[in-house]
Amino acid sequence: MKKFALWLGIVALVVGGGIATFWPIDFWRLFDANQRPLAMTEAENWCAGYHGMLSKRFAEGDPAVARCMETTAYDNETPSIANSILWACKGIVATGWNGLVIQCQDIFEANQMWMLAGGGFTAEWSDAYPRPVPLDEGVIEEPNTRGNRSEGVAPSYYGESYTQDTEEEE
Repeated sequence: MKKFALWLGIVALVVGGGIATFWPIDFWRLFDANQRPLAMTEAENWCAGYHGMLSKRFAEGDPAVARCMETTAYDNETPSIANSILWACKGIVATGWNGLVIQCQDIFEANQMWMLAGGGFTAEWSDAYPRPVPLDEGVIEEPNTRGNRSEGVAPSYYGESYTQDTEEEE
């Protein structure tokens, strides 16, 4: 019986590893508190922002967003937490919205919103599914605050650089 359980475990491990390796599963997909998939690629974000703004309703599951993602030249394979909101705002601004991309980003950040993969947006987060931040992707590193801050930096007092002479004047 032990041999059978061992062989069954090995077969399950090999089959499971093969499925995980070759089956196209979105391991990187993130969700909001209601288990709705977040837009993570350039195509998903741009199309959701563009068609949401055109319809003025940002409907979830908008068929125009699905058609856009099939026909767009934007990348729909590489996810990026750091650029998602930027891509969505570029889509919104492309509709002729009377604002700048940075203003759009400020609105998303202030209201803790995120675009959904099929259209629409969400602001619903929980402890299990928090709102992603660029730090999650690893593109922004935590600043090192433990180093010697005076290395290579000349302090400035009243706009003038101050350097201390190490040699004594004779």
